[in-house]
Amino acid sequence: MKLIEIARELNAVNRTILNSADLMKVLNSTNMNTVHKTAGRLVREGILKRLGKGLYVNAAKPPDKYEIANCLYSPSYVSLESALYRYGIIAQAPYVITSVTPRKTKRKNAEGSDFEYVHIASKYFCGYHNDNGILIAAREKALLDLLYLVAKKSRRFNIAGIDYKNFDRKRFRALLKSYAFLPLVNLVNKLNL
Repeated sequence: MKLIEIARELNAVNRTILNSADLMKVLNSTNMNTVHKTAGRLVREGILKRLGKGLYVNAAKPPDKYEIANCLYSPSYVSLESALYRYGIIAQAPYVITSVTPRKTKRKNAEGSDFEYVHIASKYFCGYHNDNGILIAAREKALLDLLYLVAKKSRRFNIAGIDYKNFDRKRFRALLKSYAFLPLVNLVNKLNL
């Protein structure tokens, strides 16, 4: 298959980020060596951009940075300052796209952006939804994730900069019940949430 035909096939795929399995389907090949060699040629020609091991960005369909965040380190969902900023709960745009993960804390750089993945216990890895292909915390869960990390003293944040207008306190309190962490409860009560 010629590169121009492959490029056409890639543009027909309704995804901005592709993995090796996606390329296998497009190339109609089960030979991983062929897939990797062809991917290398596509990267050199500017049709694809390498995002990470076995991950590629279709140069004709650049992905959203939040979509990249989900793919670089999985499982994860966008939360903390990034989600709060996206929802308009905090005014200052974060420099780093932040996500939470039940895996080890990690930092990555891709496509000129920095991504931070903060460890959270598996039992608290919930309260997110799919928003047009992006796994992101609900606004109340993003705030709860942040306050939990602040209460654990593993993250600093100026809590005074939070706008609680577009915020469902009832839903927040319902989510809080699943956290059996007294410093978090005390912080929430201090903030009168």
